Amino acid sequence: MFGGVEAFFDTSAYLPHGVCLFWRPEILTLHIVSDVLTGLSYYSIPVALLYFVVKRRDVAFTWIVWLFAAFILACGTTHFFSLWTLWYPDYAVEGIVKALTAMVSVLTAVALWVQMPKALALPSATQLADANGALQREIEIRRQAELRYASFFNNLAEGLFVVTVLPDGDFAFDTLNPAHARGRESTRRPSAAGWSARPFRRRLPRR
Repeated sequence: MFGGVEAFFDTSAYLPHGVCLFWRPEILTLHIVSDVLTGLSYYSIPVALLYFVVKRRDVAFTWIVWLFAAFILACGTTHFFSLWTLWYPDYAVEGIVKALTAMVSVLTAVALWVQMPKALALPSATQLADANGALQREIEIRRQAELRYASFFNNLAEGLFVVTVLPDGDFAFDTLNPAHARGRESTRRPSAAGWSARPFRRRLPRR
């Protein structure tokens, strides 16, 4: 059945595909234009995919994009070989190209279905926008709460302070409201910008 490599690629027993079309110009033109446009389109798509991957390195599943690029490139090559065989009966080479295309196609299809659950789990642009909007609203709520707390803290008539526990067990004033600062001259010191609080150290009782 197989007579060796030389016999496999021998084209002497074949006729070019154009003979089957009786070399009719309108049929040949239809095939030529269709295959050229399809092949060029197939060749341009991998370039666009690779350009996208290079520019967006944060995209997940980039290896599938490369696999798609190889698959589409192989499909384009089959169309150009269809043109070639209109005049040259290299059907063995065309068959090898189609076999390679089939293998890449199967790998791409299997990889796509295997990775489908992970791809579906990725958040969409709408979901990301909603999450970002919710985060911005939460930030605004917290900012308003901090403003209300600061206003309450600074305008309270009674003295109020916040302390920080130091590593050695002592504590120091972290923040004093104006009423407390006015009531404790010992916790204030003059500065170029006015009065400011200075740490008040006291050891906490140990249990």
